[in-house]
Amino acid sequence: MGVRFTSPLKQRDTRKTRAAHGLGHAMKLAEVQARLAARLRKETIQSDAPPLSPDAPSPQSNSGVEPQSNGDAEWIDDKAPPALPPPLPARAAQNELMTERSLSIWAIWRSAVFRDAYEKQGKKVNWAKVVKAWPQVAGNRRCSTKSPTGTVQFNYVISTPTHTSTSAIDPALPTVLFLHPVYIGKIIYHPQFADRELRRFNLVALDLRCHARTIRRAGKGYEREVAARHVALLMIPRYHLFGMSMGGCIALQTAILFPLSVLSIFVVSSLPLTEPPDVGEGRQEI
Repeated sequence: MGVRFTSPLKQRDTRKTRAAHGLGHAMKLAEVQARLAARLRKETIQSDAPPLSPDAPSPQSNSGVEPQSNGDAEWIDDKAPPALPPPLPARAAQNELMTERSLSIWAIWRSAVFRDAYEKQGKKVNWAKVVKAWPQVAGNRRCSTKSPTGTVQFNYVISTPTHTSTSAIDPALPTVLFLHPVYIGKIIYHPQFADRELRRFNLVALDLRCHARTIRRAGKGYEREVAARHVALLMIPRYHLFGMSMGGCIALQTAILFPLSVLSIFVVSSLPLTEPPDVGEGRQEI
């Protein structure tokens, strides 16, 4: 179900127009996220693993941060929920990613709204502080592989209910692998990694080539098939794919090449597998 915005000003203010589109994108992502959480919850309940007791102590984070209880949480199933995961590390522990200048769609929309409010008061926004203040996806790990344009060192993160950043998934839990759109790295999925409903599962995200800290020169020969095989380098036996925009195209290609590994696919803002010529010309201009 899409979100439609109408304006009595006929969208004369371009900043408000961009903010509306950003909000629509974020709301669409939140809707699909809720569907994904429902499917994963159903899959977990149908498994043979016994549910955790609601009185069991919450797991400890590898960062030493005590989990925080959520008194407003509501469990809609008849079985007790697993213990809540620990919160993300403090901002001081995330300095490794603070140099990234990628903002999620939600952050862009928030920034546009705050900017309008500040400008009405005659104030200016320090964009450097806005970027640094936005919480990031914690933890970075790297793996290398050869591609048609040379060796690429991929930056990725694996989060489990008990660890914000770890080297392996929990094989007893479902796994969701997030593929980001073009121009924005895995940082766009920070709200999902910070969501307690989703942090009950294995969450994996990586920066595709030429995004964030996955840096390598661009060139011919890097197509969907190559990107899909790079996703397979994570060596996860079975997983659910969540792709946005260009990431959705890679998700579809991954399912074609590795049908036994991909359990389901969620695509947001889907694109055609064959790019129209005029769109390709626009990318070349950029």
